[in-house]
Amino acid sequence: AALAALGAVHQAPVAVALLCVVGIAGGLALSLIVAGIQANAPAPVRGRVVSLYTLISQVVPAAAGVAAGALAQAFGVAVALAASGATLVAAMLGNVLWMAALRRHRG
Repeated sequence: AALAALGAVHQAPVAVALLCVVGIAGGLALSLIVAGIQANAPAPVRGRVVSLYTLISQVVPAAAGVAAGALAQAFGVAVALAASGATLVAAMLGNVLWMAALRRHRG
């Protein structure tokens, strides 16, 4: 949500504060993701699972950067930030629903 709000901000101090929120939230999320992967991956394949996560976590941001750059070029920075933020919020909501289903699973 902070990333989406960044597209509407025109004051540098507010933009810096929002970027700090985005950075802290991103760092916290990444730490929890890696910890969750390591805690839930079976020991015999844990290295493979973590290496696959590492590969994905390097490729997806690079591809997203290209897409965001194309969006900014075509529609402007404010639209690109708003669209990126909205996409992240939608992904988060989807994961909240998916993770709730995972928590209920007793397989």
